[in-house]
Amino acid sequence: MAGPTDQPTVTGLPKFVVVSATGDPVAPYQGATNLARAPDATLVTYEGIQHGSFLDRVANVDELVLTT
Repeated sequence: MAGPTDQPTVTGLPKFVVVSATGDPVAPYQGATNLARAPDATLVTYEGIQHGSFLDRVANVDELVLTT
């Protein structure tokens, strides 16, 4: 049985992008930073209070995600 500190080893996955708003009322920003750190992903931060900023009329976020 795996313990709480065991980390699975997975190879061949593409790099992914985590997008988070600093004041997201549904998903706290700290959770996004933790998620981005674990697999060494790219974190795109949007300073705002909305939930969801990719493909939601936030052009600079969309551009960063699509070109990363």
